[in-house]
Order: sequence, then structure tokens, then C-alpha cells
Amino acid sequence: MNQPDSPFQFGFYQNDRKREGPRGKLKNEECIRDEFKIYPLGEIEVTPDSFVWFSARSWETNVKIGERLYSPPSAVNDNRYDVYVSLKFIPVIPLTKQELQSCSKWTTPVNDPYSVLCDQVIFVHKTPKKQ
Repeated sequence: MNQPDSPFQFGFYQNDRKREGPRGKLKNEECIRDEFKIYPLGEIEVTPDSFVWFSARSWETNVKIGERLYSPPSAVNDNRYDVYVSLKFIPVIPLTKQELQSCSKWTTPVNDPYSVLCDQVIFVHKTPKKQ
């Protein structure tokens, strides 16, 4: 993610229910630079159309999980997971003089100190709740 929000945020959304789930918010001092670190998101309930998103500025960077993980609820699966994301915060590569001249003020990363990489989203299946 280029030009992420600060503090950096990530979260879960059930698009089919129009419902937000847990959200992680990392202050700059919590963002470990130049190495991957696992950050907890929280407990989610996967629905057929749900996703994990990165950066509250735009949810364009996301992982659609409903189509991969959802299955009809049963005695052994209620689609609940604890979720963790592995993130690395890297300094922005300075633009060359030529690149700066070709950018508009809307595309130049003037105040953004980092970019974010995600290499894993980890889902730990929870034991179903007894009904």
C-alpha cells in the first residue's frame, strides 16, 4: 500500500450485511520498520461476501475471504476465526527529480513516511459456539 493512513488501520467488513467488524489501528511507534511483524485483528465471522481491508484511506487493497472460507454453518463450523496480519513498514523511496516534475500535487507522496507490505493473513478457526 502506498500512501497509507497514519495511524495505519486495517479491518474486516461483511459487505453482504453492510457491517463492520474489528479494526486494528497502529500508532507510528507500533509500526516495526523493515521486517514483517504479526499484528492481531480480532475475532471475525466470515460471510459469503466479506473481506479484510488495509488502510482506512481506501479499502481498495483487500483480501476477499468469503468466497474462500465461508461454508454453510454446521455443528462443527460457525465461520468464526481469530485473524492476524503480517505487515512490514518500509520507508518511501524518494522520487527522482524527473519523477517529481511529472507528478501532480495529488500524486506526490509528500508527507507519507512509509509504505506497507502484507505477506500473510492468518486465520485460526475457532471452536463453534454451542447452540
